[in-house]
Amino acid sequence: MPLARNITDLINCKVYDVARKETFDSLSMWLQEVEQFSMGGGKEVVKLLVGNKVDQPRVVQREVADDWARSRGMLFMEASAKTKEGISQVFNEVVTKVRLLHYIY
Repeated sequence: MPLARNITDLINCKVYDVARKETFDSLSMWLQEVEQFSMGGGKEVVKLLVGNKVDQPRVVQREVADDWARSRGMLFMEASAKTKEGISQVFNEVVTKVRLLHYIY
């Protein structure tokens, strides 16, 4: 595997707002850009989708976002930056996946 040019060749994280459907609806365009501009078409990139603001009334259901992410080979997690719920799990999961995929110890 070639050396990564920058961090986006290793990991790409997209955060959407669970209370605003339009942020979820724009994800396909983002994923296309990752595939277009990342080395190897993005196949070696750890892609993570994070539903944020889980402390707010929800419009995008967890199951819908989870199915969307998994059908595209992405990790999926939910969090709240405001309450810090799930934040450390997001970072720990990302580090673990990058280390496994890119053999970083």
